[in-house]
Amino acid sequence: LARLASEGLVVAEGRSFTVPALSDGDIEDIYELRFLLEPQALREIAESRPKREALAPLRKALEEMRAAHEAGDGAEFMEANYRFRTEWMRRVPNRRLARAIELYADHVRYLRAFTLGDAEVRAAVLKGIKRLLGALEAGDGEAAAAAMLTHLAKAKSILLERNV
Repeated sequence: LARLASEGLVVAEGRSFTVPALSDGDIEDIYELRFLLEPQALREIAESRPKREALAPLRKALEEMRAAHEAGDGAEFMEANYRFRTEWMRRVPNRRLARAIELYADHVRYLRAFTLGDAEVRAAVLKGIKRLLGALEAGDGEAAAAAMLTHLAKAKSILLERNV
């Protein structure tokens, strides 16, 4: 818990720990870092020209997201979304870059629970992830980076809209 507190993922309150509330400024700061890190990571993955079969777990997670969305199952959508993220993160060639990404992505992870229950939000996420996967499959680093920037910008705007 002390390590999580040092990373800002939990806050000590007396003898217990809680998840910190994020202000709009916190979200802005976190996304500034994510805008710098994640597009580069996706660029590197795409430029490594992964074989089609190597991307099969990403396609499977996308299909699971689509099925969960159609079923109106926000919880399963979120789980499939985490599986997609885990799979692309496993493919980031620079492990230090991957660790930095995880640190800042975790700061907003709990906020997804408040947004992915919404069908409009899920549809936007699906659109962004489909575009991202297409760029990875094409081995197009610039398109992958651009897709991630667009995806992150949409996520940030949704979080800022709904942050209470």
